[in-house]
Amino acid sequence: MRSAIKLILITLVTASGSRLLASDSISLDHRPLVALRGDVVHIKVSGIFQETVDSLTIHIIVGRMIDCGEIKSDYKGIGIPCRTNVVTFEHECKFGGVAPPGSLMECSYSEDFTTRTEGWDALVSYWASASRSTGNETSQDALSSSEVSFAQGNPDAPQAEPIAWPVWWYRRAPLSDKVDLGFFRDSDYGEGIGYELFRQDLEVILEKVLDAAAPFNYPMAIGHNYFNLWMIMRGGELEQQCKRSFVKSIDPILAILDGRVIVHQDSTPDCSSIAQSGAGSVRGSAGDAAWILMHEMGHFLYGQGDEYACDGSFDTALCENVFKKRGDCEIQAQPKGALCEALVCNGVEGAWHVHNEGKIIMRDRGLDSDWSPLNRQCVSLRNAGRFWPGSFFRSLSK
Repeated sequence: MRSAIKLILITLVTASGSRLLASDSISLDHRPLVALRGDVVHIKVSGIFQETVDSLTIHIIVGRMIDCGEIKSDYKGIGIPCRTNVVTFEHECKFGGVAPPGSLMECSYSEDFTTRTEGWDALVSYWASASRSTGNETSQDALSSSEVSFAQGNPDAPQAEPIAWPVWWYRRAPLSDKVDLGFFRDSDYGEGIGYELFRQDLEVILEKVLDAAAPFNYPMAIGHNYFNLWMIMRGGELEQQCKRSFVKSIDPILAILDGRVIVHQDSTPDCSSIAQSGAGSVRGSAGDAAWILMHEMGHFLYGQGDEYACDGSFDTALCENVFKKRGDCEIQAQPKGALCEALVCNGVEGAWHVHNEGKIIMRDRGLDSDWSPLNRQCVSLRNAGRFWPGSFFRSLSK
């Protein structure tokens, strides 16, 4: 059963003279996230408004998805999707001003969008706008959402050059403004049914990490609008534990990605680089694969070390959570009223971390684990695009 996930997006004023309150916002959602040819995709927009809303309108753009390199006559491809033969249309839900301010207003639209591209892969974009009454006048499109794009079609089909398949893409925003995560299918899924198994695993993982009610997915919960999510069906390989490879032809795709995740089936232990733009792996068939993803993101996006081992982030000059010296740990712990705790490896105190009660994401496995205050500090600064060295974080808490 698919969970209902509503993602709050930053709202924009598009009509002059309209009064918008800070609590007004429009949520967007589409399901399934990985949409295949023949699927009926369900788009839903909703919002709670402080003034009477007369209607919600879903604006949709659909076109055949191609590699942007084709448009630029560069047939080598650049791995980024564009579209041709574009059609635009709207779906309006009218409320007639019946619902009082503060009511939840919803509007939905469903379609197999590949019927508009004659069966070719479709690149779909949508956003929403609200019209509301102010006195005797109606202010049209007084409030609008960001635009979200996704692909629908056959991602398994062989392509001359690999293309990044958008699952959730803020297409109008510069790629440099977002954290771009790419999910690569490992070859151990095999051909044929293996493609479907990979898509199913990825859908389940993303459903769970986008569930704002779960504590383990803090990076997504505080700001899914920071992220673009991409699926790449070939080109990445988990060769052995902690060793990953990518084929040369997907270099243009790798260039746009902040995080590269190889999703695999076998029991190879997962690990990642400790970085703020790196790579890792996730066993897609694991029952807690969503937790694995969040834990590994702690490594390859947020520079966090394992808080059960002595090989932490103290040598990366990033936002440390594991320290080689007790003094460095205490600089972080004391302002928080916390204590430092030794990490013992092979019978020797090898590193230090800030003690936390309960289950924490970088130490304890489970969907009920949470991000520690220090983990959260690093996540917030990284998501905001602030790449400061570890020495800065130490001085920040003084």
